[in-house]
Amino acid sequence: MRSRKAGFSCAGLCGSLLVVVFAGCASEPSGESLAGRSDVDLEPVPSPQGDEPRDARPLPPLSTGPGARPAPPPTPPQGATSFLSADEPWLQWGEEEEEEEEEEEEERELEEGDIYRVLGDGVLLNLNLYRGLQVIDISDLSNTEIIGRLPVHGRPVEMYVDGDRAVILLNEWSGYEGHPEKFIVKDRTGGTILLVDIADRQHPKLLSQRYIPGNIQTSRYANGADKDSLYVAASEWQYNQTPNGWDYVLKSTVKSFDVAPNKLVSKSEITLGGDVTDVHAEGDVLLVARGNASWVNESSQVAVVDISNIDGSMTLRDEITVPGFVRSQFHMDLRGDVLRVFSGSGTSSISRPSTARCFRSAMRTSPG
Repeated sequence: MRSRKAGFSCAGLCGSLLVVVFAGCASEPSGESLAGRSDVDLEPVPSPQGDEPRDARPLPPLSTGPGARPAPPPTPPQGATSFLSADEPWLQWGEEEEEEEEEEEEERELEEGDIYRVLGDGVLLNLNLYRGLQVIDISDLSNTEIIGRLPVHGRPVEMYVDGDRAVILLNEWSGYEGHPEKFIVKDRTGGTILLVDIADRQHPKLLSQRYIPGNIQTSRYANGADKDSLYVAASEWQYNQTPNGWDYVLKSTVKSFDVAPNKLVSKSEITLGGDVTDVHAEGDVLLVARGNASWVNESSQVAVVDISNIDGSMTLRDEITVPGFVRSQFHMDLRGDVLRVFSGSGTSSISRPSTARCFRSAMRTSPG
């Protein structure tokens, strides 16, 4: 590489000497600067009389008068410099809401249950209809093993795991419950909640149990930094006596519990009508949707329940009625004090279209 550079330099030097020789042989200098030619663009050549550079190109004469200076560029129109498309306000608003929800979840996270949980030490907790709570070692998938059991009976509904405790919800449970002040027992049939110690994976231990009348529909678990709460929605058919006889009515209840380290403490109970279809939990609000189980005049009620108290107690703030059926938790929400509900036919009929309705809720006010 160096020999090529040296050869190139020698050739350039020889070429320069030839230019000087031929330039000196000219009879008279023409006085035309090379810079004045349109086909050559050269840098200014230093003057031999001084150190200041001299531009070979002649300077244009200065213009005078109103047109001496070029017109300034047009001023851009005043106003917004950025714009959003039609769909971006929704996305941006949703993202802001997600950030707010994340801040709320850092203080008190609302969880949904499942019938199994995977723990961090390679252990799977599984609720089985016939074998109860199973503790399964899945650290080696080629050699899984049941390492612990807790004999419980009932149809699995949901389960939560918080540290070394498991909260289990079952339906179709039957058993006996002792009276706290009298030497009697009561026959119970319905749902139940179990608080189980799973610190010893091979020997899970029952810590506390609570009875739930009817069938548990769904629940939410509030996992806080200092206190934990459980909210359970259940439905039950009951006979109510009227002046004309007896009516068979569907009743719904929402019960809340303070999940203490070693026991479940009952806190509140709200009695509602209809059959619970779903529950939506967000922040300090619990929305409970219920249907009237009617094919003719189908309607739904949505209760707004305040769960801001971290000890598990609840307050019914508001309740609205909408025509049709609220299909799931994703068909209702509360933004600020505006309750939005999307309801429609409980069947595939197109005679009753689905509609969205907004209501001003009393969630942010004290109960009257």
